[in-house]
Order: sequence, then structure tokens, then C-alpha cells
Amino acid sequence: MKLRNLTLMFLCLLAAAAHAKATFEEKVIPFNSDFWDLKKAKVENIDGRQSITGTAVLNVDTFENGIIEMELKTDSTRAFPGVTFRDDAVGNGESIYVRPHRSGQPDAIQYAPIFNNQTGWQLYYGKGYTASLNIPSNQWMTLRIEVKDFNARVFLNDMNSPVLLISTLKGRSGPGRVAISDGGKGVYLANFRMKKTSDLHFPETAAESRSDGLLNWHISESLAVDDPARKNLSSLNAKNTKWKPVELEPSGLVNLSRYLTLVNGQPSSVYAKAILKSNKKKRVKLEFGYSDDITIFHNRNAIYSGKAGFRSREPQFNGLVGYNDAIYLDLDKGENEILLHLTENFGGWGFMMRSVPLL
Repeated sequence: MKLRNLTLMFLCLLAAAAHAKATFEEKVIPFNSDFWDLKKAKVENIDGRQSITGTAVLNVDTFENGIIEMELKTDSTRAFPGVTFRDDAVGNGESIYVRPHRSGQPDAIQYAPIFNNQTGWQLYYGKGYTASLNIPSNQWMTLRIEVKDFNARVFLNDMNSPVLLISTLKGRSGPGRVAISDGGKGVYLANFRMKKTSDLHFPETAAESRSDGLLNWHISESLAVDDPARKNLSSLNAKNTKWKPVELEPSGLVNLSRYLTLVNGQPSSVYAKAILKSNKKKRVKLEFGYSDDITIFHNRNAIYSGKAGFRSREPQFNGLVGYNDAIYLDLDKGENEILLHLTENFGGWGFMMRSVPLL
């Protein structure tokens, strides 16, 4: 029994060590033009610290794996201060930021990948993406990010355990730029340090389980909201529409921003289609979620329309994408085309849909 207890204690210590902060003795990188692009930043002296407001891009090195650390101070005004890394300079990267105005709430800190200039905070949330955090007001705090391959973890101040553990980074791999931003008013950033290393150890995590009842989707090109083709279903045929297959995430999420850009950076739309086969007429239940607006067609007949964008339903509605809506659909015998028309404004362009058994 004693040997078993000692073994369990040893395994617990190993697990704790895997979560512990790595040794970090790098020097502060000063905020000057030798190291940073400061065109969108202002350098100030705050509380004896060389600090910035705005956004600064590190121009002397790239980053893939290692440790990033900086200090920040906020007055709790609504803002999103944080770090972008593995940035490819054309709108793709990884982002981790805090929300001072959400201190103590489940989404006070968030990881969100960036695809084609779309930060997917509405698509990725909950365990591994957001976490609760008490963010002190008008006090300097240290934000520390450790990254290795598809894993990352975030610490605040002298925490020995991460406040946020990310087991699957969703964005681009490989080295890229680092940028820091105050994310709004009332925030100062100071004492930035960075260490490039792959000598970091993360605990093993189980692979994401795949949802049942998923459909295989193809998508059209993105369309401007004032494009006549946006409302002309007769134009959606094999001759003039380039349908592209997309890869589903295990949850069933289709992150449209992986494949599409907003037309001229403005609200845009896309069509997605899938085929449901049935050997007889029957009723099925389709659960779905989307960002931001949707119309659903069955064999080109509109059967549902809804809005789920930020604050579209009530002032506190965030528009997070999950299996939160459902319709009951009467399938025809043979092939049934499910066609979605989705319009995006901001916050992550995506949808998910699955067929579930009727009770």
C-alpha cells in the first residue's frame, strides 16, 4: 500500500511539473524603432516603466515555440489587451487576450485563432479557449504565454498553474510575427520579453471526440451582400459556381474563415450545400449553430431564417456558435439538398449542423 501511495505521489509531482512555469531569464526588449514597428503605438513613461499604448509589431525576430511575457495595467475599461503570435502579416495567426471589463467571468481571458483577418472568438470558446480570471484594476500584472507546437498555456503574475490551458491551437503553424496591443482604452503595456525554445513540456490530452450525424459540406465563393447572385438561387449550378469541399472539425464546426475572405473587408455571404440521402420519406431533426445570419433551404425551398450575430437577439447576446437551434425536416425519398446561405459581419464566420435521432 505504501509503495502504491508513493507511486501516486510521484505521478502527481510529474503532472504538476508539466504545468509549472519554465525558467525564463530573457532581457526586456525596449520599445524603440530598432526592435519594433511603432507606427500605431505611442511610447510613454508610466509608473517608471517604459510603456506603450496602441499596437506594436516586433520587427527583429519571429516566433513559433517558446515563452512570451509582458506586463500590463488596465483601469477596467472595456478593452482586449493581448498578444498575437505566428502572424503571417496577411491576416492569419494566433491571439490570446484578456477582457478587463469581464473580470471574474467565464470569458475574462480568451484564446482565438485568426483566419483571413477574422478573429474567431464566436467559434472557439469554453474549455481550452476561455477561462475565468480576476483582473486587478490599476495594478501592473504579468501575462505569460508558453507555446509548443499545438499546445499553449497562460499564466498571470506568480501563478504556478496556468489560468488557461490550450490543448489544440487552431491557427497556422510555423514561425511568424509577434504583435502586442492594448485592445482599447485604459491599458498600458510594458516590459516585453521573449524566449524562443521548444524545451517545454505539456501534459498529454485526449483527442477531441467526433460528433455523430455530421454532414459533408461544399461551399461557394464569398459574395458581397449587394451582389445580385446572393439572392439568385438559380445561379447556383455546376457551370457558374465553384463548389469547394471543406474539412469539418470534430465538433462539426465549419470555420468558413479558413477558406474565405470578406469581400473588401465588408459584411459578406456564402452558400454551403450538403446532400442527405434517405431510402424513404421520413422526418429528421437537424441541430445547428451559425454566425451571423442564416437562411436554410431544402431542395431550394426556404424553410428557416434566423439571426445570431453579436447582440442580435438581446444586449448581452454574444452570438457564440453551438448546437443551440433545431428544425424538424421531412426528407424526400432519395437525395435531399440542404442549402445554407450565411452572412457574416464579425467575430468568426462559421456554422455547424448535425442530424440527430428523433425521440
